[in-house]
Amino acid sequence: TWSESSFYLTLRSGHCRGTCMILDDRAYPLTRAWCLFELLNTFLLADEPQSTFRGLFLCSSTGVMNIGEASADVCLGIAERLSTLKLQDAQASMPADKEMIDKLVMEEMGGFPAVEKKLLSNLTEALKKAQEATDAKFENMNRTVSARANADDLAIQVQL
Repeated sequence: TWSESSFYLTLRSGHCRGTCMILDDRAYPLTRAWCLFELLNTFLLADEPQSTFRGLFLCSSTGVMNIGEASADVCLGIAERLSTLKLQDAQASMPADKEMIDKLVMEEMGGFPAVEKKLLSNLTEALKKAQEATDAKFENMNRTVSARANADDLAIQVQL
């Protein structure tokens, strides 16, 4: 059963502090029903009162989006895919698994739109962090380049 799955048992062990979902620009994990199960249970645990669980971390090959460490291009690619992804289309190799997970989504959150809303809300916050980090990098680089361009010891030599 789902309550005996290794992910569920680990998530509920009291030792887990968050869920790291590694995504590429196709968001492949979210096309799989068991990954949807993990997402659902991540949201449920994060919403529990007194929980120390930190929720979902959107990760990529370039870093963690939630803390502004992923590249802007990767973040935008993931966001573009998630903006059109329909979680109810997630598939499982065993039809009974898909039916069980779909039923659990309905029972626990009232349907796929609620899960998608939480995912997109999480993504929105991650995009804000990514944008803030990117803006800060550009500001720092502009200061560095400007300081160098205006340095008195930078001589411009013209050869005739």
